[in-house]
Amino acid sequence: MKRKLDDLDEEDASTDSPINMLLNELLEEIFTYLTANDMLSCRLVCILWNDLICNDPRLLQRSVGIHLQITQRHLKTNIIPELELMQQNSALKLFKITLKPVLFLHKPAKYYEANLLMIEKFFANFNLDTVTQLQVNKQSKYYKAVDDVVFEVLQICKNVKKFVFCEVSWSVTDEKWKNYQWKSVEEIHFENKNGGYIEQYENLCDKFKNLKKIYGLKAFGKEFYEKYANEIKSATVNVDELKQLIEENNEVKFEKLNIAFSESETLEKEAWNYINDIQSQLTHVGLIFYDKSNFLSPENNYDKVKVLKFSGVDSLISDHLSKFKNLEEVSISGRGVCFYGHEISDHLNIKKVDFSNYYTNKQALCDQCCSSMLKSMRKTTELTWARPTIQEIRLIADHLDNLQKLDIRQPLDTHLPIFLWPQMNKLKEIRMWFDMQWHGKSSIQKFLMACPNIKKIYLYHVPQSVVKKILMAFKRNMAHLRSTKVKLILIIRFLKLRENERSNKRESTKTYDFNFADNCLDSEDSDDNYYERDPDDSSNGGDSEEDD
Repeated sequence: MKRKLDDLDEEDASTDSPINMLLNELLEEIFTYLTANDMLSCRLVCILWNDLICNDPRLLQRSVGIHLQITQRHLKTNIIPELELMQQNSALKLFKITLKPVLFLHKPAKYYEANLLMIEKFFANFNLDTVTQLQVNKQSKYYKAVDDVVFEVLQICKNVKKFVFCEVSWSVTDEKWKNYQWKSVEEIHFENKNGGYIEQYENLCDKFKNLKKIYGLKAFGKEFYEKYANEIKSATVNVDELKQLIEENNEVKFEKLNIAFSESETLEKEAWNYINDIQSQLTHVGLIFYDKSNFLSPENNYDKVKVLKFSGVDSLISDHLSKFKNLEEVSISGRGVCFYGHEISDHLNIKKVDFSNYYTNKQALCDQCCSSMLKSMRKTTELTWARPTIQEIRLIADHLDNLQKLDIRQPLDTHLPIFLWPQMNKLKEIRMWFDMQWHGKSSIQKFLMACPNIKKIYLYHVPQSVVKKILMAFKRNMAHLRSTKVKLILIIRFLKLRENERSNKRESTKTYDFNFADNCLDSEDSDDNYYERDPDDSSNGGDSEEDD
């Protein structure tokens, strides 16, 4: 619990006394042995501890780092708040960069190219010696140009140890990639949603001579697993691939493993002995079931299973959940009404739930089914619901007291006025489709009162013509928005003509990011492919091709 200044007696709070000075010296010595996360916790717990750490540059440097997430605002305005912070306090160091390569492209001729001058000019502002983490966000086009941007940034960030890569469809066959290796990189994390080919993973991993850890593999190859047996730490495999690893006695030691089941597949006891005993360092197992997969025998030990994903299930899911005592995340896609069950049980470790129905035009659950599921998972903090009814939203508000993030993937079937939104006191982030009610000052005000701790509001499929009206409606609530530091993100959809094909229109997206805390507006092309798109939308993920 955070202490208040009023709780401190002014006479006893003096730091000048010998006893307090000695205590501070002892605390400083103790703090040097703590991790950065532990020191951050200490800063939150006690005001005096916070002051002590902030006044010692050596401790502050270990407890605070700057994460630079490069946006169009940085490049267009030449205003870099992160740089100003570091100039004001030399103890603050840049440790992580999130890069969106498309921001550093230009089109001098027919094709897009890396803007090397822009890269050099932007990064010249920073001391890059302290950067140990680089994350490259998803890009689904301009492969060659994007390769060049990543290459240049890796060249100038010479001490990167952790490289997070959100796409593996790159070929990186350029000569400069072939003839160069980055010796500093020790970890590579793949966060792509699609699998790709094992050759693509290998092609990139081979560029890092001192690689020690590989996370997020979503393809399988016998030679690759033998070559990188000591480095592979997490992967997604299917049942046959897992059996092959067991039969060949591969030396890989997983920390995290996802297993995908196709129809009618199951795992024998030998496989669970491998997971529980031979893979002793494995602490996190995810199981992915498709269609009519055979669910697992209750005789096995499922203590390591933290994630379950059911797709197209038509049997009672609550019966299966009881086998897994340590579940933290559940994704459910059912085939019809009442597939959860009406019995209430305790699944109190579950914090993240993703729920949708196999037939999206039908109500997924009866009210009793929905109520039983929410009561059973009442400690949930993150909830994704494809198409909730008004009654389901009210049940969510009634039963999920700890809910912090709510994601509504599709438009509501029936009209729910936002000024009648149920009370969600701990909700910090909501994602939902745009509704014309977001024009009105009073509607917004009542929604904010129902969600007093809201920090981020994502509105999807916003008509470009109403953006200014929405911002004006929010600005009329500026006093409240500034005090709570609400951030509004509008995802705009508009028609765009393809280059050289003026008769071929497609829908694209643009993001407007309005932070009411500092009254600044940022707009950029969206690479968010999380929401469902129209069946005839051939936009390859919805990225805009504008060179903003």
